[in-house]
Amino acid sequence: YVTLMTLTRCVILVLTAPLFVMAALVGFVDGLVRRDLRRFGAGRESAFIYHHAKRAVTPIFIIGWLIYLSVPFSFHPNVFLLPCAVLFGLMISIATGSFKKYL
Repeated sequence: YVTLMTLTRCVILVLTAPLFVMAALVGFVDGLVRRDLRRFGAGRESAFIYHHAKRAVTPIFIIGWLIYLSVPFSFHPNVFLLPCAVLFGLMISIATGSFKKYL
């Protein structure tokens, strides 16, 4: 039963991969727009925000999937994976929007 549940959750994670790709793409485009508005409007640049957001992107992605696989009780995947995807896209948006150099 444990193997069946783990394999079912792995299939669910593979099928929700496009959700994370879409969240990353939306976050990237939103971050580029915010970056251009900041650069052309003479806004404040902060490398501190960029480096911390960049470091948080990978753990949010990996830890979210590992926690979903390791929870011993059953629940709907949208309850956990949707907020993880939103947070993943938000961190990509913040990292892209606070990037200082030219792309």
